[in-house]
Amino acid sequence: MASLCCLVGQANAQFPIVDIGMVALPDGRLEVRMRPDLGFNGIFAALVFTVRWDASSSATLGEFTPTAEVADYNMYPSVPPPPDDVYQSGGYNYSTFTGFGGSLSAQGQSWTADQEFVLGHIAVNNGPANFQLVNDTWTQSHNGNYYVSLNGSEQNGVIYEISTGMVDPGSEKVGFALSPNPARSEGRLTMEQSTAGLLTIEILDATGRSVQRSSKVVPAGRSTTTIDASTLVPGAYLVRVDAPGGSYSTRWGVQRP
Repeated sequence: MASLCCLVGQANAQFPIVDIGMVALPDGRLEVRMRPDLGFNGIFAALVFTVRWDASSSATLGEFTPTAEVADYNMYPSVPPPPDDVYQSGGYNYSTFTGFGGSLSAQGQSWTADQEFVLGHIAVNNGPANFQLVNDTWTQSHNGNYYVSLNGSEQNGVIYEISTGMVDPGSEKVGFALSPNPARSEGRLTMEQSTAGLLTIEILDATGRSVQRSSKVVPAGRSTTTIDASTLVPGAYLVRVDAPGGSYSTRWGVQRP
C-alpha cells in the first residue's frame, strides 16, 4: 500500500496547478484566462467557475465561446438553461459555468509552464457591471467553487484577477494585496472595500492542509492585517481570504534568512 501511495503522489506531482482569471475587453466581453504552473498535454477533464455581479445591475451574461484551440479539445463551459442560469443571493447574481473536455495531445496541443492562455469569452448584455470570478459562501454551498480536473486529478489554483474593473460610479470596489512575498517573519494583508464586516484569513500548505486560520472585524475603507509567518515552515502556501466583498486567494512564499 505504501508503494502505491508513493506512485500516486509522483503521478499527481506531474500535473500543474492551474490558476484562473477574468478581464474585461474594450468590446464589452469578458475574457477568461488560465495559467498552469507546469507544462501539460494530458486530459483537461473538467472545469467549474462562477461569475458574480450586483443583482441591482441590468447586465446579463450571454454564452461562453471558447477559443479555437480550446474548442479543439472540446471544452465548452456553459450554464444551465433558464431559469437556472442565474441565481440571486445576498444582493448578487451568480452564474456557474461547467465544462467537460478532452485530450490536448490528441489535438497536437500542450500548455506551457507559467504561460497564460485564453480559455474563451463571455458575452455581456446591458452592461456595465462589476463582474467577479469568486469562491464565496454561496458557491461553496452550491458546488460553484472554482474547480479544474486534469487526468481526473483536482488541480485548483487561485483566482488571480478578482474583478473585471467594469465598475459604475458608487459601486463596490475591492482592493487586495499581500506583501512582502516571499516573507520571512510576517506578511501584511491590505484590503480596501466599501463595507465593514468579518475578515477570515486561512493559510494552506502545499498539500492543502490548513496550517493557520484567524478572523477579525475590519472597517469599511482600507485596513491592514498582519499575518504571522514565524511559525510556518519555509515553502509555498495558499492564502485564502473571506471578506465582506467576497473571497480571494493568492500564493505566498515563506523563507528564512
